[in-house]
Amino acid sequence: MPVSILAESWVSRYDNAIVAVLAIILTFVALRIVDRWISRQLMNTATRVAGGDLSPSVDTRLRVMRRLIDVAIVLIGVSVAISQFARLGSLASTLLASTALVAAVIGFAARQPVANAVAGVVLASSQPIRVGDLVSFQGLSGVVEDVRLTSTVVRTSAGAHLIVPNETFVSGIVRNDSLPGTPVTPEADVWLPHGVDVPRAVAAASRTGDGVKVTVAETSPEGIRLQVTAAPVPASERAAREAALRLAALGAIGAVEPDPDSSA
Repeated sequence: MPVSILAESWVSRYDNAIVAVLAIILTFVALRIVDRWISRQLMNTATRVAGGDLSPSVDTRLRVMRRLIDVAIVLIGVSVAISQFARLGSLASTLLASTALVAAVIGFAARQPVANAVAGVVLASSQPIRVGDLVSFQGLSGVVEDVRLTSTVVRTSAGAHLIVPNETFVSGIVRNDSLPGTPVTPEADVWLPHGVDVPRAVAAASRTGDGVKVTVAETSPEGIRLQVTAAPVPASERAAREAALRLAALGAIGAVEPDPDSSA
């Protein structure tokens, strides 16, 4: 039998599998092309229109839009691949005959991911937070590095990265210190070892500048935490102001003599 006939027979026999494999391959190729197109062409166009670097608003919207397109491409590719196998379709129809049960199971399993995905779209449209914003939530604070479809990446001042579900920013209370015209109160923590005269340390740190306030925020077996605050400053100056507050407070407290009662 000629090779051409054998090849034609093999292709006709496994045509569904070939189409499914091609669909998966084309899906990955399409994802790569779209990512490059958005990363280069679309972002460059947005930059030229803006007349400079991308604004946080445009950057956030482009990131979420790219992820939405990626999800759509994957769903289409997987659907085309699965549709090539009639046996899988009939088996799925048999196993999932109860529509109500299927809806309940899928709804329960996908409730949180879907809620976070919807929240991601809400964040991109209403933009209570944007890439580069300094935010505080649930006792934590940091800079928004990336807004994904279902989660947001926040980098803390210590360099740690927090992966926060998008629903947290939509349904919870979030303080955004980077909104235009929003002043930020610098806050610096200073730890004292046991044995230091705390009232004198607080008084010394309070004299390091105008508007500086010092309070005892916490006591623990390891020591005593003082919280040093100052007058509000622009968000861009917060980190430098907090570092200066911490340095000045440590210098003033270092000159305080130990508490004689504690050492006794």
